[in-house]
Amino acid sequence: MIISLDAKIPELPPVLKDPEAAFKAMREAAARAMSVALIRHFREKNRTPNAKGFKRSNYWSQAAESVTSRVEGDAAVAEVRKEGVRLRLLGGTVRPKAGKRALAIPADPSVAGIWPSEYGGKRGGVKTFLLWRKGENRGFIGTAVKGQKEPKVLWWLVSKTQHKPDPTALPEMSAMVAAVERACRGVLRTLGGGAK
Repeated sequence: MIISLDAKIPELPPVLKDPEAAFKAMREAAARAMSVALIRHFREKNRTPNAKGFKRSNYWSQAAESVTSRVEGDAAVAEVRKEGVRLRLLGGTVRPKAGKRALAIPADPSVAGIWPSEYGGKRGGVKTFLLWRKGENRGFIGTAVKGQKEPKVLWWLVSKTQHKPDPTALPEMSAMVAAVERACRGVLRTLGGGAK
């Protein structure tokens, strides 16, 4: 996911000897400033406990680690490479990959972060069974519990999931713009030309 901002670049003072070098330095500083703002935001979001009370997946920490920045021509670019950030920001529908029948949603904390196909080989893993009634678009993977009539559901199986947009997936654009503008003014101060 590439982030695009509309920031005001400070005017260059006429005393600068190499305006093109100043613009290049400001573009580089702007790209770094966007990256830093994204990384800080994602790390802060990672401190929020899991909504289901499951063990933290550290998804947002991984998003922070995926942030890169670069300059492309006249543009400063920050990119978030972690899958799912766009989905969280814009919302949408997730369906199983080709050849798969369902999405597996953890129903029990003991299986959070584990794919059903990996579970059987895990230490402490128990025998599981699949229940998917003919004609339905949902089911579950469960296990029998000694002394209980009902099975323990480990994963819910669904044909799709619907996600609402989350505007807090990215930092406020105004905060990112302010960071970029500060970085550009800092470049000009460093070059000795001041900043307007």
